[in-house]
Amino acid sequence: MPVPAQNQQYENFIIRYKQNTHGGFDYESDETFQIVNDLFGILYVPMQEVPELELSSYSYSSIPRCYTYMDTGALSTSGVTRLHNHPYLKLQGKGTLVAVIDSGIDYLHPAFHNGVQSKIFSIWDQTLEGGADGRIPFGREFGRQQIEQALASENPWEIVPSSDTNGHGTRSAATAAGYRIEKDNFCGAAPEAEIVIVKLKQAKNYLRDFYLLPRDIDIFQEDDIMLAISYVLFIAQEQQMPLSICIGLGTSMGAHQGEGPLNEYINSMQHLHRTQYLFLPEMKERPDTII
Repeated sequence: MPVPAQNQQYENFIIRYKQNTHGGFDYESDETFQIVNDLFGILYVPMQEVPELELSSYSYSSIPRCYTYMDTGALSTSGVTRLHNHPYLKLQGKGTLVAVIDSGIDYLHPAFHNGVQSKIFSIWDQTLEGGADGRIPFGREFGRQQIEQALASENPWEIVPSSDTNGHGTRSAATAAGYRIEKDNFCGAAPEAEIVIVKLKQAKNYLRDFYLLPRDIDIFQEDDIMLAISYVLFIAQEQQMPLSICIGLGTSMGAHQGEGPLNEYINSMQHLHRTQYLFLPEMKERPDTII
C-alpha cells in the first residue's frame, strides 16, 4: 500500500510546527508527519478525519497550492552560450550541481551521458512506491552507480525504472546542463555541471477537486516541491558543492507577492546555502515562486 504521502486517502497540510501554541515539542519525521526544515512540516491526515475543505475553516497557506509547467526558449536568445568560450570566464559549470525539479528525466538521452558514464548524480522519483530510508521520505532514489549500470544494461528500465513521460523535465535538464551534441548544434547552459533530478508525483485528486483542476493534466503539489528542494539541498551539503535549482513550474494561485510556504522556504534557504534559484530562459510569465 502507498505511504500516506502517495495515498489518495490522505490529505496534506503544510504547517509551521515550530509555532505550536502549546509549547515546544521534539518532533521527528514519520509516515504521517514529514519535517521540511526547522519551520515547516507536512502533515498527512486520513481523509475521513478531515472536515470538508473550506477556506473559512483552514489557513489558505496550509492547503498546498498546485503548479504546472512553464515554457522555455532558446539558449542563444538568453546569451548564455556566449560565456562558454569567453577567454577570461569559460563558464561551463564544472564542479557545480544543477538540480531540476520537474517531470523527471530520460536518463538514456545522449545529453546526459558519455557512453556508460552519466552526468546525473542522483534521481529521486516521487511517483514510485517506496518508504523513507533516511534520505528520502517516500518514493525511490537512484544513484549514479545504478544509473550507469542501467546505461550498460540491455534492459535499463529493470534497474532504474524512472522515466519522463511528459518530456518537460528532460528538456529543462538539457537546457540547464546538457552535454554538447555537435551534430545537433546543441549545448546546455552548464555542460560540465552534474545533475540532481527530482521527479515530482502528481497532485492528489482531492486537491484537484478543491481547486477545480482537471485530473488528466500534469499538476504538482506545493508540499512535494518543498520536499524536493530539501532533498537537493541535502545532496549539495553532502557533496560540498555549490547548487543551482531549476524549477520550471508556475501557478496562478496566491497573491503573487512572494508570500506562502514555498516562497518563504526558498527565501530562507537561499540565505543559508550556496544556492541559486533559476528561471528557465524565455519564460512567458513569472511564476508565483521565486525560482
